[in-house]
Amino acid sequence: MYGFVVETLNIPSDIVDNINRIINDDFTNAQSLNVNAKAITKLHYENYVNGYPFSYISKHTKDDGNEITLYHLIFDFTNNIV
Repeated sequence: MYGFVVETLNIPSDIVDNINRIINDDFTNAQSLNVNAKAITKLHYENYVNGYPFSYISKHTKDDGNEITLYHLIFDFTNNIV
């Protein structure tokens, strides 16, 4: 999963902490279905990109009961947006 930050924010505390706060909340999607990320482990730093400071992983349960690991990269584009 890729995230692009376009406003000045503190990536670990403003973004990752906020995602982790709501990661297991229920939401209604555009098709009026109840959805939930079913997180087993929340986003946490994982060094899988040569020390890149904004690389994270999370683990989730799929509807069939199997687990999936998501790799997240957050890119700071605040200096690129005019």
